[in-house]
Amino acid sequence: MIMTTRTFRSIRAFTIIEALVTVLIVTAASIGGIEMTAFVRTQNVMEQERSRAHQIVTSEMERIRNQLYTHITGGSTVTVWDNGTPDDTTDDTIGTLDVVVHDPAGHLLTAAPVPAIAVKVEVTLTWHPRGRRHDSTFRETAMTWIAP
Repeated sequence: MIMTTRTFRSIRAFTIIEALVTVLIVTAASIGGIEMTAFVRTQNVMEQERSRAHQIVTSEMERIRNQLYTHITGGSTVTVWDNGTPDDTTDDTIGTLDVVVHDPAGHLLTAAPVPAIAVKVEVTLTWHPRGRRHDSTFRETAMTWIAP
């Protein structure tokens, strides 16, 4: 009787530790991707509001440039963002538009200067953004000189 010995080849397989480490790495990468997506979305919302605020401020500045100096008003309340629902005003982002006029020395003017001189006009929009940063106050300002 001849005895044969079998030699088993070493079968290489993943151990449970290797599998757990792989799952951990994939999970960490997925969480990082989700966090990055949330951050980019928040930044996009803020940039939309800042862009709209800049548009409102520059529009007001153009309106001021094209009217008589004595008709410059102090400001108003404006809608910065309507959240895609123009009929529902309860979810709008509201801001305050302020127009401030200074003489060349920096003093606040409440009436037209006599004699007429060039004045500095500042238009500032102040608002509270949507989302996680709703407790913050944002401002967009433009300044120009107007000569009568």
